[in-house]
Amino acid sequence: IQLPYEKDIDEDELLAMLSPEELKELQSEMDVIIAPDDSVPVGQRQKDQTEKPPTGTFDHRSLVDYLYWEKESKRMLEEERVPATLLPSEVRCQTLKGS
Repeated sequence: IQLPYEKDIDEDELLAMLSPEELKELQSEMDVIIAPDDSVPVGQRQKDQTEKPPTGTFDHRSLVDYLYWEKESKRMLEEERVPATLLPSEVRCQTLKGS
């Protein structure tokens, strides 16, 4: 049940509009609010320690495509593999060694 004063709020969009300084301020406020609450998962209580800027763009579709084609190429190589067949002389050697 959604109350009349509640709206669908896109938290990701709101956070994306904040400047780095505003994000740090929000983080420090959250530390004060959340720190003593043990019901909040540890991962949400920890500070963001990733100050490094992204090294490149992340494209989910490209990653999925890459993984798909990687799997397909392995499957095709496996299908193309020819089972080893022994020549009649090798079969005789195998039976003599086994005896």
